[in-house]
Amino acid sequence: MGSKTKPIKNPNDLKAFKAWLKEYDEVVYVFSQVALGTGYRVGDLVKLRVGETRESLEKGYFKIIEQKTTKKKRTNLKKKKGKEYCEDKFKKTLVPRKAIIKDNLRLILEEYTKDKQDWEYLFPSPTNKREPIDSKQTCRVINRATEACNIKFSVCNHGLRKTYGYIIYKNAIKSGKEASYGLLLVQKMFCHSSPEITRIYIGLDEEEEEESILAVDDYIG
Repeated sequence: MGSKTKPIKNPNDLKAFKAWLKEYDEVVYVFSQVALGTGYRVGDLVKLRVGETRESLEKGYFKIIEQKTTKKKRTNLKKKKGKEYCEDKFKKTLVPRKAIIKDNLRLILEEYTKDKQDWEYLFPSPTNKREPIDSKQTCRVINRATEACNIKFSVCNHGLRKTYGYIIYKNAIKSGKEASYGLLLVQKMFCHSSPEITRIYIGLDEEEEEESILAVDDYIG
């Protein structure tokens, strides 16, 4: 499979993918469901512990300052401000992204954590329960799942985030919103610098290209 990750757009593919993970790897299955349900990156999710997950369940949402986004913002601001950059002032501007925990994800997490200790990592390493699972391990398992389900592209970890964004976009349109609204919604969630970046990120460019090519057939014959 190629190195460029893509979202899983086909509902049947997504259903098969989740079923395979659920049968063969509980930890990565639950990881994938949290990733699909929140759109958080793997680097932020693997740091979660059971105790803070229970607190999030009580509140009804996760609220995480995404580290890669923070790093990017810090780098850009340092370039812009130069010697005037102030780390303390920067930290005060950081806003964690809130992700609501809906019913299906709640049920999965409540069942998964019921016999675990608060100090445990939510997604422990298969070789050392006191360490979080490595992102390379989650990627390997996810790639095995996509191969087993005959999904012909790379999903790995980041493809789950892209799938989340694609679903948010499609649901916005389904609910009667303009396509531009759905795109801006995902752009804001992911802190992208432009709608065009978001459009490419969730695979709309390829989708539109395929639709255009198929439409040409109407003019043949």
